[in-house]
Amino acid sequence: MTTPKELLSTAELSAYLGVSNTTLERWRNKGTGPKYVKMGRRKVLYFWTSVQEWMAANEHQSTKELTNDHQTDNGSDASVG
Repeated sequence: MTTPKELLSTAELSAYLGVSNTTLERWRNKGTGPKYVKMGRRKVLYFWTSVQEWMAANEHQSTKELTNDHQTDNGSDASVG
């Protein structure tokens, strides 16, 4: 796997994670996704280090570790991996 560049657009991050832009937007609204930087009114960027930290914070070994706090609107796990 190649390491992404330091700053990722929403489209780049959604492709990397395999989720839609809408899912990233929903995570931003709920505060459950990776930290982001808002540039102007519409442009959203993600620092690769923030994405890595978010993925590490959502790493689990067992489904027993998961609670309702870690689930998306449709009931599926919001973590990656």
